[in-house]
Amino acid sequence: MLLSVIVPVLRFDSYTQFALDSLVPALNGIDSEVIIVSTDDCNHLMSRYENSGLFRFLTVNINTLTYKLNLAIDSAQGYYIARFDSDDLCEPERFKVQLDFLKVTEYDFCFGDARVINTEGDLIGRKVSDSSSLDFKCDLIHPTMMCYRSVILKLGGYANIEYSEDYMLWLSAVSSGFSIGTINEPMISYRVHDSQMTSSNNLSPTFARNTSIKLYLLMKKFSFRLMGGFIYDFIKTFYARFFSRL
Repeated sequence: MLLSVIVPVLRFDSYTQFALDSLVPALNGIDSEVIIVSTDDCNHLMSRYENSGLFRFLTVNINTLTYKLNLAIDSAQGYYIARFDSDDLCEPERFKVQLDFLKVTEYDFCFGDARVINTEGDLIGRKVSDSSSLDFKCDLIHPTMMCYRSVILKLGGYANIEYSEDYMLWLSAVSSGFSIGTINEPMISYRVHDSQMTSSNNLSPTFARNTSIKLYLLMKKFSFRLMGGFIYDFIKTFYARFFSRL
């Protein structure tokens, strides 16, 4: 099989069906599967997609993002792995574009841009994936990721670090000699709504985790750029915690 699309679901909501429906035309003609991992009962969705032969539903008891991601990767049969979120919309040509990109370049990971939409599906902006400042900040859009499954397995999958599991993986990949490429075209429509995991309330603990991640990687392999990123996050953590007490 060529491609496995992994979709961790925090909860089934009104956006889930639209998200999964958008994958069907995007995967047309590609030897692929979609692996959906959730703690919720998914019988209503299974009956909708059971005749497509495209979707696999895995129900688990552990409701953490990293567990769902790693389980999906372990269960995947594809040569490539692609990420997707259950509240976004997939661009029709996304997977063809990314597969062609990885085939003709030497990159191990591939990311794309995203249209930003609101709860009603209206366009409100655009996000750009950029790896040039990865040592300092994460400007890679996680649900646009595609990579070789063998590479993500060599890296040990996602570490169990809430809100920073993706950043840890990208930094570990670069530190281990793997390469990251970006495509400046929208791969998804990224939906912004109140129930998302990432929010401004998580900034201070996220800065602290990022500082710890960089210290850990520096102890394994020193890098001046990563040291600069460590100092940058350390200062951000201090200011975030100081001003939160005022």
